[in-house]
Amino acid sequence: EDPVIAARRQIQELNAMGEEIQTKVALMKSEMEVKSKLVEELHSLRVKNESDHVQKIKNLNKDWTKKIDDIKTKHNKIISEQDRLHKDLQKECDLLQKKKDSLTSEIERIR
Repeated sequence: EDPVIAARRQIQELNAMGEEIQTKVALMKSEMEVKSKLVEELHSLRVKNESDHVQKIKNLNKDWTKKIDDIKTKHNKIISEQDRLHKDLQKECDLLQKKKDSLTSEIERIR
C-alpha cells in the first residue's frame, strides 16, 4: 500500500478517535456537572436537616426544663402548705391538750 494513502488513513482514524474522545469527555464533563449539583443539593439538605434536628432537640430540652421547673415549684408549694398545716395541727393539739389538762384538773379538784 502506498505510504501516503496509509498515512492519510491513519490521520483519518486518529481524527475519528480524537472526535470520539472529545465527545466522551464532553459527556463525562456534563455528567460531572450534574452529579456535582446533586452532591451540593444533598449536602445542603443534610445541613438543613441537621440544623432542624438540633433546633428540635433544643426546643424539647427547653420544654422539659420548664416542665421540671414547674413541677419543682408545685412540689415546693405543696411541701410548704404541708408544713403550715402540720404547724396548725400541732397548735390545735397543744390547745386541746391544755384544755384536757385543765378539765382533768378541774375534775380532780371537784372530787
